[in-house]
Amino acid sequence: MSEDHRAASEHPRNVLWELSRISRSGPVIEESINASESEDGRFVVAFEIKTDLLLEEQETRILDVEPVVFRYPRKELVGRAAPIVSSGRPDFPRSLQHLITSGADEPAVFCLARSGLQPIYEHAGIEGVIARLVDWFRDAKTKSYHADGWEPVPVVWPENPILGYLNPRILQEHAAANPSGGYAYIRAQINRNYLNGVFIHAELPIIDLENGEAVKKAKELFGTLEQDKTSHIPAVFCWANADEPDDFPYFNTWTSVKSIVQGTEKAKLAPHLTTAMNRLEINFGVDCDRDMAGHRAVILILGIWRPVPIDPTIVGLSEDANARQLELRTYYLQRDLADYCNRWDTKSEVQPFIGMVPPISETLAAVSGEEPLPSFTLIGAGALGSAFVDYATRGGATKFSVYDHDMLLAHNLARHRGTEELMRYGKADVAAVIANQRLQGTQVEHHSENFLEVKFEKVTEEINKTELVIDTSADAQVRRRLSIGWESGPKIQRSEIFHEGRLGVSYLTELGSDHNLTMMHMQLIAHAEHNPAVRDWLKYEATQSFLDNELILGFGCSSMTTKMPAYKVDAHASSSFAFCKKHTQEFSKPAILLNSIDENGLPCGATEWHPSSISTFGPSDETANWKVLVSQSVLETLHELRLNHAPDETGGYLYGGIDEYLSQIYVVAASSQPPDTIASPTYLQLGRWGQTPWEKSFVRRTKGRLAVVGTWHSHPNSAPIASNRDWKTVKGFVAEDLLRALPTLMAITGAHEDRMYVLDATVET
Repeated sequence: MSEDHRAASEHPRNVLWELSRISRSGPVIEESINASESEDGRFVVAFEIKTDLLLEEQETRILDVEPVVFRYPRKELVGRAAPIVSSGRPDFPRSLQHLITSGADEPAVFCLARSGLQPIYEHAGIEGVIARLVDWFRDAKTKSYHADGWEPVPVVWPENPILGYLNPRILQEHAAANPSGGYAYIRAQINRNYLNGVFIHAELPIIDLENGEAVKKAKELFGTLEQDKTSHIPAVFCWANADEPDDFPYFNTWTSVKSIVQGTEKAKLAPHLTTAMNRLEINFGVDCDRDMAGHRAVILILGIWRPVPIDPTIVGLSEDANARQLELRTYYLQRDLADYCNRWDTKSEVQPFIGMVPPISETLAAVSGEEPLPSFTLIGAGALGSAFVDYATRGGATKFSVYDHDMLLAHNLARHRGTEELMRYGKADVAAVIANQRLQGTQVEHHSENFLEVKFEKVTEEINKTELVIDTSADAQVRRRLSIGWESGPKIQRSEIFHEGRLGVSYLTELGSDHNLTMMHMQLIAHAEHNPAVRDWLKYEATQSFLDNELILGFGCSSMTTKMPAYKVDAHASSSFAFCKKHTQEFSKPAILLNSIDENGLPCGATEWHPSSISTFGPSDETANWKVLVSQSVLETLHELRLNHAPDETGGYLYGGIDEYLSQIYVVAASSQPPDTIASPTYLQLGRWGQTPWEKSFVRRTKGRLAVVGTWHSHPNSAPIASNRDWKTVKGFVAEDLLRALPTLMAITGAHEDRMYVLDATVET
């Protein structure tokens, strides 16, 4: 680098630093560096760079030393922004791939990174840009462009592009079904009120020219005056013969009508394009291409077959390898109103049309990097439920059902995904609107019904057709209804928020499993013995001010989380949704997620916990047709205590809950024998419940949420068969239980098995 380019007076410090880094890059020839500022304020750094020498001689049009130009919009951006990288020689071969579209008389611009150079520059500086450039020259020399598939010619993003949607999959597959080449038409809808600009929907179905009604409808819309800033113009799609794939990068220089005309002739597209343009008037009328804003316009979509399918990492293209070989390029052609359809080739002004892939499932799934959720049923579309709809559709989920009988009201907007315009809509309807606004092609069955009042047959039908049930209703009655023992069913996740938003809980199990939601809720409460967050939640709900603190005056709510900001809901919704995603494919056993945040909403951590497995007893005559669900950890405790006290009998009390609607008894904890127990090898008289140190601690930590549901005792060396004395003992508890209309449970643990007996005085004759 010459001395006059090192002088501080010549360039500011940011430029000197960048020039220094360029000069120290290995393949750059230092003495060739020349920096200058053009009259229009752009800053240019020109230099020569050594390209890799080939071990074997082969034909290549890349020189061993190539001139390169770095261009910056202005000097102040040097050292802060990545440059535009182009060739420094006018005769650089434009037939090479990986060149960005530019005019034939403009420098050839290298495509060094599909997502742009700035992220690379931020990470690795100008040295990273130069390293990418060296790799580009190596690929060009060795002709190894297509190791991962064809790379489409990239488009320079213009300052004021014509934006819109395009569905390349439909186009590729239509062309593949008609491989001899041809043309087709699409009705494109222009919206002029899109951010004070133009947005064109060109992803609509291809018009079937054999269908008279379809042609008539298109003709009517093309001829309709602009309404509500919306009008319609034709999109003309032409493609070449699939039997003649071409690796020439035609789209490198197609930036004007002249270059498009010349290029389509070389690419053997001209006959199809001429026919398509000439038949526009015949098919749709003389004014079919009026854009209703004082011009004539068409969308031009051109397709050229490539020798290999397009790189599979590019989103939105056909999954069919043959169809995926078609590379597409789109243009917006506009001309004066006086020019008719067949004058496009001499009078049109060409603007780039950026046909983006619409927000379809494949697009959002690819960008999110995840597989979409399978078809699911959502119960409850409040704050938590609407967040689930939002997350699921953002990830590409397109099919679900939603049940909610409530409507969206003003106070819901503090954290619901709905908007003010949707006020007084049913929340199930709002969920459908949210989904359709986020993702095209969603199929939402929205039911403005109270899930508790839906007929059992209809619930069973819903369960049989879905792959996942998500319950965000925050209604304990829904939890109970979903605990009914279906023969089999899909996975189910129930998510709730407790303790002023500090604790989020998600239960995951299978419908029809004995490990049902109610049992898991009992196990969670028992977990307070070991988990401070659960303990704090139960303590909070035991306070007298709990209800008054939670509800906003005048608004009823099935959830006890009315006073809570959206960010706290989101903190739990995101972890709960991640939990759901994790186990959608790899579910093996029931799990509970506990997500804690502090009073400010800052995360304290999420832990996944697998509650003890379940053993079931009944329904049978022994259990008076009740079903008894017992945590395996309880049975292990009973066996351990039996062995510790042998040869004497021992016993204690069982803790859990009872659901008379489901005829289920849940046992999640068991005590050792009370201090005033009398025991021998053949006799046991239990003392009062609640007297052991463990019970006192357990009841205090669970805040009395788990009741005494029965007793247990051991038969140290015999079978767990109830004797007359056992029945006489258990009947002593019946009078007390009868006052509460509850059954009396007696468990016996023997040497090799366990049995549960239930005496239900409410049905005794």
